[in-house]
Amino acid sequence: MSRFSRWMMWIAIVLACVGSWEVAAAGWIHAKAILAQGLIASAWTDARHGGPARR
Repeated sequence: MSRFSRWMMWIAIVLACVGSWEVAAAGWIHAKAILAQGLIASAWTDARHGGPARR
């Protein structure tokens, strides 16, 4: 394997790792948003049925 090929392989590995990290970060943001929507809906339901006010 030539020196150029080795460098290209390492660059590809690093870019794949960075890409995976970014996709995971985007997924985490969406997961938090979905959880927040559920919690807000639950709080509204509790408030409508006379539950305690939460802050």
